[in-house]
Amino acid sequence: MLVGSAKDAGAAAHAATSRRIDLLVERRGFSEVHAYLVYGVVINLLSSQVVNEPMFTDSAEMPKHVLPREKLF
Repeated sequence: MLVGSAKDAGAAAHAATSRRIDLLVERRGFSEVHAYLVYGVVINLLSSQVVNEPMFTDSAEMPKHVLPREKLF
């Protein structure tokens, strides 16, 4: 799960999702297009905090079972 905060709810959602896309590209070797496609299908985007105006916090999560297994050693 990754979290993004901003003064606008849309910007908070964008921050949370773009971080996940970056991680899929950098750490898992996905192309940017494939990362967007996979994440667009399985994303669970949650509003985590809306009470402390003007900040909004959104959480973007993705189930691990949709990712290929990583070789650890």
